[in-house]
Amino acid sequence: MTAPINWQQFGLKSNPYDTLPLVEGGELALEEAFVGREKEREFLDGLFDSEDRVCLTVCGDVGVGKTSLANVQKYEWKYRKPKLLFSFRREIEACDDVLSKRGFITEILASVVREIKLLEPSLLKEEVLMKVVSILDVSQNISISGGISASYMGNGASVEFARAHSASQPLQISTAVLEEYLRELLDFVRTTPIRGFSYSGLVVHMNNFDVVLAERDGLERTIRFFNEVRDILQTRHLYFLFLGPRNLFKEVIS
Repeated sequence: MTAPINWQQFGLKSNPYDTLPLVEGGELALEEAFVGREKEREFLDGLFDSEDRVCLTVCGDVGVGKTSLANVQKYEWKYRKPKLLFSFRREIEACDDVLSKRGFITEILASVVREIKLLEPSLLKEEVLMKVVSILDVSQNISISGGISASYMGNGASVEFARAHSASQPLQISTAVLEEYLRELLDFVRTTPIRGFSYSGLVVHMNNFDVVLAERDGLERTIRFFNEVRDILQTRHLYFLFLGPRNLFKEVIS
């Protein structure tokens, strides 16, 4: 039996041939590890550069590199382009808890707070972020599928991180209130430098429609979700990337 390779002897933390998507903050630098897709990247750059809001589907078979493409583009827009767009490194996963207007907005709020916590935790003392954290947790901690637990205590806010697979929605918070907090958070991102960078908008990246659409009632649920969030998708300075199978645009979006 062949002994497993110790990749640390080559200066690597893990197997470099792993097929998991490239991610910001991973072992491999995104801009160095991603190769190809020049035409697709040029198209995305032009679209995001020229528009003040975008709703785009990235469709293809499982494993062709949709998530890696989205992640490397998000990284470029976040740090390298003249027009910078803020994003969170963990994509939102389409699942029962998120396929509603309330769940979708909640997940965006939590993901943005989590990313700001990682980049510049001192900003959590800002009033807007404290308010957002407070509605994410009115009376108890809530676990978000992107990997955040948020709690609000008195005059301070604390954010902890953990892996989780489901989300508990905040109690007694209307969808209209959540929409207002999303607008306030978007304004904050656009007017407050984060780790020294000034941003023009926010990129929201949602995965996992391959799994949802493969389920028996997945097509119906996905169509219902996009109908429900249609007005959110028209928000200026919000840029949406929805990743899924080839039929996502043809059978759902169009």
